[in-house]
Amino acid sequence: MKNIEKLYENGLLPIVNIDDECEALKIAEAIMDGGLGCLAIRFQNEQSFESVAKIKEKYPNLTVGIVGIFDKEQVHKAKKYNSDFIMLSSLDDNLLNSAIDEEIDVYPLCCDESDISKLKEYGLKTLIINLEGKSNKKTYIDSLRYLFSDVKFIVIDENPKDNLSFYSKCKDVLAVSGTWVVPNDYVKNKQYKEISERIDKNLLSMCDFRLAHVGINCENLEQSKKVANSFEKIFGFEQNENPGSIFNASYIEVLKMPFLGKKGHIAISTNSVDRAKAYLERKGISFNADTLNYTSEGILQTVYTKDEIGEFAVHLVRRK
Repeated sequence: MKNIEKLYENGLLPIVNIDDECEALKIAEAIMDGGLGCLAIRFQNEQSFESVAKIKEKYPNLTVGIVGIFDKEQVHKAKKYNSDFIMLSSLDDNLLNSAIDEEIDVYPLCCDESDISKLKEYGLKTLIINLEGKSNKKTYIDSLRYLFSDVKFIVIDENPKDNLSFYSKCKDVLAVSGTWVVPNDYVKNKQYKEISERIDKNLLSMCDFRLAHVGINCENLEQSKKVANSFEKIFGFEQNENPGSIFNASYIEVLKMPFLGKKGHIAISTNSVDRAKAYLERKGISFNADTLNYTSEGILQTVYTKDEIGEFAVHLVRRK
């Protein structure tokens, strides 16, 4: 899997200040315990490269990058010490050419539309955009997505608040990044448990899980109509029939014949099924590959977990 795909599935990219190899491993473990599979280490000295190497040696599946290098020799060392990517603080021609020569993924900070256009001249389509100081972050991101539909963004937002759900919905936003994900105080004070809890809380905010509907398995069409009629008669939930089921409003789906789940199924809506599935897999949840369902645009729409809960099958569904 490519780095950009891994960053997209994770959705969050913490930028961490680490200057000790042993500490780097503990921070990486805390990040993984929180359900995240990537991080970027801010370059401070030669120990920064050693920290990347130590993490990659012990956790080769963890996606690890380095931030803030400023000369060609450091680009070479990033590659040598197994960094998966580098993040540049500017659109520097020398560093871009060096990264391309070293065949290491490079994501530069672009300040405006002209920077993005210049970046595309290099054949690169992944960049960093800093939203600090932007009065309407959603509108700004939407305008960039409209102007540059083939570009992917790593968003620096040190105060995302209620925007995490919005970012998660955007396929063009690979990840939300910044030092806020793993605060410096947490690192200095060795608050590993708090790091894990903070990451998990923010990942849940991005997924924004909600109950979508409950599915009831019926033996046949006649039984399904009786059940649907009862919900409409008692609660006023109007019926909407389709080939395989009858919906009462949007809350209850009455299946015309038995489907997955001994009793039926529970649908959980989320901003991005791709990201939610990847998050839950990192937490040890398995999915039924036979139930993957994509839209005509190639977006994952629904998927069932392998295990039932309370004799109900459970599936994720993308919220519109």
